[in-house]
Amino acid sequence: GELRTNLRDERRRLRSDQAPGEVGDVVAANLVSHSKEIAFALFGADDGGCSIYSMDADGLGNRSTLAALEECLAIDSLAWSPDGRKIALEVTGDYDTADIWVVNVSGRTGETNQPRQLTHAPHSWRNVNPTWSPDGTKIAFAGDRDIYTIDVNTLKETRLTNSADFEHDPTWSADGEQIAFVRDNSATSSSAIYVTRFDGSDLSLVRNFQLGDGEMEYDGRTIRLDWRSLP
Repeated sequence: GELRTNLRDERRRLRSDQAPGEVGDVVAANLVSHSKEIAFALFGADDGGCSIYSMDADGLGNRSTLAALEECLAIDSLAWSPDGRKIALEVTGDYDTADIWVVNVSGRTGETNQPRQLTHAPHSWRNVNPTWSPDGTKIAFAGDRDIYTIDVNTLKETRLTNSADFEHDPTWSADGEQIAFVRDNSATSSSAIYVTRFDGSDLSLVRNFQLGDGEMEYDGRTIRLDWRSLP
């Protein structure tokens, strides 16, 4: 399609400006939970493919190829599973549609690193912001406007919210019982932090932030969430 062609042309133009030895655009990077290994994605193939690599965080620059995806226009985010054996990917394909994929990177005998597509978004729908549950069995993500979870093994999806506002950046609590996320309301120029249980029950407002109230300045997506364990 036209969008796909334009994205490829733009990435090729960016690559033409790169220094010798560079192979593509770094489109996502994340540090594994044990803080010794980095995973990152490159868009660089002429056929519109993306590659996922790992590299030790020792500064030596030695990297290993983990997997490759054809017909991929971008990988905008990735997340290691808690045990470091899998990586969840946010993959953009045709018509700016984005889906959640998982690749096995354990290297164990009999386990394949072939990327596996978990979600199948409708035309122009974007499933984004994948984040693992602490036990590694589910992934929370933002689907179009709402928050969902998907079971990595059964592929059962659960819709946690149903809002007319834009919701994003789900984050699990350490015990896996709750998920925090951000809800943006363009009509009121405000963003709010909400918390829900893992099954979508007990939705509660934590705090509302109004644009221009001195606490939030608009730069696209300002609020970032993380849980802290309390004694």
